[in-house]
Amino acid sequence: MVTIFIKVLIVFAFVLIGYVAAKRNWLPADSVKYLSSLVVNIASPALIFATLVKQAQSGVPGTFTFACMGFGAMGLTLGFLVSLVYLKTAKIDRPDQRGVFKNFFIFTNAGFMGYPIAFAIFGENGLLIIVLANMPQLIGMYTLAIAMVKKRDPKESKGAYDSLKRFAKSVWTMPVMSIIVCLAVYFTRIPIPETVLSIAEQVGSILTPVAMMIIGIQLSNSRVKEWLANRKVVGMCILRLMLIPAAMYFILIPFHPTPLMHAVIVFEFMLPCAAVPVALAEQYDGDGKIAAEGTFLSTLLSMATVPVGCLILQSLLG
Repeated sequence: MVTIFIKVLIVFAFVLIGYVAAKRNWLPADSVKYLSSLVVNIASPALIFATLVKQAQSGVPGTFTFACMGFGAMGLTLGFLVSLVYLKTAKIDRPDQRGVFKNFFIFTNAGFMGYPIAFAIFGENGLLIIVLANMPQLIGMYTLAIAMVKKRDPKESKGAYDSLKRFAKSVWTMPVMSIIVCLAVYFTRIPIPETVLSIAEQVGSILTPVAMMIIGIQLSNSRVKEWLANRKVVGMCILRLMLIPAAMYFILIPFHPTPLMHAVIVFEFMLPCAAVPVALAEQYDGDGKIAAEGTFLSTLLSMATVPVGCLILQSLLG
């Protein structure tokens, strides 16, 4: 379990760098806008491209791919349903916060924390499973996540056609276009030059450091006592880190996945809130401050919940 603590500490190191840089005015508050654009429009598409191309080259069977993706999509659906209940019970009415809280429940930090920890605990087969299961998150993070957090113009029509048109317009972004290209490459197995793949990997590698630094910049204007006392954020973290993975464990039982697949899918939803939605909140007029606080607190609490959850999985599934 030492690996888990090390990976979480690395995440906090990036947050601390952003925090100190903001306090020293090396990265002023308005830099968040440009860093968010870097994350959303450049780093994330590059990482998506590199991840899917590498998996396409490995020749993974189609049935296995769709099983992993299907289970990942089930977890996203569960998170979405829990978020709807929580928004109502916690009385979260502010438009700029509702989408942020939905994203808290739906998306996990699988890309940075999940991949290396899964490889260390479950091996190469476990890494493959979580990469495939994370595909629905990659797609949803730049479609549904943007649509949920983007501020709506009150002058726009509320009709079904106009709502669909507004949704299509809001999600037609650089990451979405890159996902479409990447999925085409993945399923057609189009050969990609090694040089192109290497460039994409290196550009994509800046995603997590920059995304977590954005959180640090946001937290530089926050008071620790205030967000630790925010019951809505604390309650979200408890449900996100404990209830959803526990529910996923039981939901998967009737589908009879292999013990390894069962363990890895549940592990994916033990992870803290994703960092990218913080950048999305900044770019699309959501509450970036509450997004940063929720992501940071869930990551802090995961230092305890993820190791304990992995020990429970080991005892249940071997």
